[in-house]
Parts: sequence; structure tokens; C-alpha cells
Amino acid sequence: RQRAVPWPPPGRISWPPTGKAYAAKFETIEGLTTQTGNTLLQLLIVGSLLQLPLGPLLGYFWDQLSISVRATAVAGFVSYVAFFLYIGTLQGLGFLLIGLGAGLLARQHRTGTRTTAQRARRMRRRARILTAIGLAAFTLYMVNAQAGRLNTFEVKDRFQPNPTVEALAGRDFARGLAVTIHYPTHGYRGLAFNLETALDEPWVWTEGRGSSRAVDSYWEQYFGASVFKSTYPARTEVRTGWSATTSWATVYPWLASDLTFWGALVLMFFLGRWTARTWLRTVLFHDPLALMLFSQLALFVAFISVNNQVLISRPALVAVVSCVGLYMVREGHATVLARRQSAA
Repeated sequence: RQRAVPWPPPGRISWPPTGKAYAAKFETIEGLTTQTGNTLLQLLIVGSLLQLPLGPLLGYFWDQLSISVRATAVAGFVSYVAFFLYIGTLQGLGFLLIGLGAGLLARQHRTGTRTTAQRARRMRRRARILTAIGLAAFTLYMVNAQAGRLNTFEVKDRFQPNPTVEALAGRDFARGLAVTIHYPTHGYRGLAFNLETALDEPWVWTEGRGSSRAVDSYWEQYFGASVFKSTYPARTEVRTGWSATTSWATVYPWLASDLTFWGALVLMFFLGRWTARTWLRTVLFHDPLALMLFSQLALFVAFISVNNQVLISRPALVAVVSCVGLYMVREGHATVLARRQSAA
């Protein structure tokens, strides 16, 4: 049967992904996650824990998986990546690659596996080659995507290309590369603005919701009060014009909105200890829950220069809270059993 409406819609989404695909994404999904009547999306958010294991467990247990499980995992990996490539968004791709990298790294250091020195060297060399290829492909895609966004949103004059790169690869590629370099680094300028706000204005407690946009959105949806305007990034936007939502300010102002900047430093200390603990439990005891938490902590560290990425969206919040909850329940149950055995 002939389609009544051509697909993809003209002028909306195209392949390979461009800035138009990125812009069309916002037109399509804007506000859908807060629609109380959208049962499918709510179920997908509740099931967000299922997105967590794919990357780290695939990298860590690859040599122990059957062919059918490998095929299923690869199919899930490809479909997940294809979705984000199609809409011209890098976030989901980065999440999956960081999780996969965490699993591969832990696999290289896990104990209890018999590996000859020659095979270990071969595995490390292969891992380095795959990592280099992955980073190169990701960087090239990001450069192309950022160049497309500049043209779509008509802001290309804000980024001046490097003359040498422009002469070698063209103006669009050079501008895309400039944005790609700017992307993960400009948050520290935003941090400087937020520190000035902290020095000039009193701290306003955001009730434990300022560091997580997802938690605050749930609270606003069901109780009708948001603390966003009281966060350091929002107050800094009023003072300086540095956007709290479209420009980065690192993770620290968001954490400081709940804990103060000194409290954020204390939290980072404990997160560092927890990262070490989950790493040791992964490589020494082959603990899948610890591996999943380690991958999320790795994601948190990777996005420190941007924002609180692990708690910024509802799916990420549900995944992290579910995983931490499972881990704490299991640890609590193990502690109770150990005390009973010692008492007996």
C-alpha cells in the first residue's frame, strides 16, 4: 500500500544525521516525558535500569557469553546507537561507549582468569587499537554533527575556524572541530561565573533538588514547586547571561546548590572512595552490580566539566537510583547474614 505521508517527512530528519535531525528531535519529544497520559513513555522510564547493564557487562563478560547472547547484545547495542545517530545526538552514544570502556578496562584487570603473558599483551594491544578507532570515529562524527548544528541554528559566526585546519579540511569541518573542542571545556568559564555569584550572594538551599534536574521535575509535576531559579546556575544566568540550560558550568555549581561549594568538595571525596570500592569489588569478586555502579561513576567523572549527567534526566535518575538501591539492599542483607553467623 502506498504511504499517505512520505517518510522521512521532507525537511525534518535525514540520513546521515545533520543539524536538521537534531532540531527536529526537540519538536518531536519536547515535553513528552512529563505527559502523565503517555503510558508507553512512562513504562520506558521505569524500565531505564535495563539500559545500564548493556555496555559494561558486554565489555566485561564478552568471552564468557554464548553466541546467541552475544548476538542479542550486539543487536541491542547497534539499535541503541542507531537511534541516537539518526537524531544527530551524541549523548546516548557516549553513555554506551563509556559503559563499554569501563567493562573492557575492568576485564583487563580482573583476577582469577588464567592468561598467558603473550595473550595478555595481545589483548591489551587489541584493546588499544579498538579504543583508538572508537575515539577517532566518535570525534569525526561529533565534528560533523556540530558543523551541521551550526548551519541549522545559524550560529556559525560565533566560532572562528583554525586557518590551518580550514586550509586542509574545509571551513565546515574546521568550525565543527572548534565547537568540538569548545564543547567539553567551556564549562569552567561557567564555573568561574558561578563562583563569583557564590562570593557576592548568600547561599540558598535548594532542598536536595538543585543538583538533579530530574528530581526537581518530578517534584514540580506532582507538588507544583520548582527550585531551579534558586540554583547557582540559574542565578548566575540572571547576573551574567550565561545560560544555565544551554551552556555548561561543570557539575560543581549544581552540587553546591544543595551542599555549598565546600560540601561539594566533601562529596567528591566520598565519591572517589566509592569509585575505588566498586572497582575493587568488580576486579576481585567479579561483581556485576559493582561493575554497573563503577560505569555510572565513570560517566559522572567523564561529565564533570559539563553537568550532573547521571541525574539530569528521568531515565538516568531511575537507572542510577534502581542500581544503587539494589546494591544497598544486597549489602545490607549480606551484613545481616554475617552478623547472624558470627552470633551463632
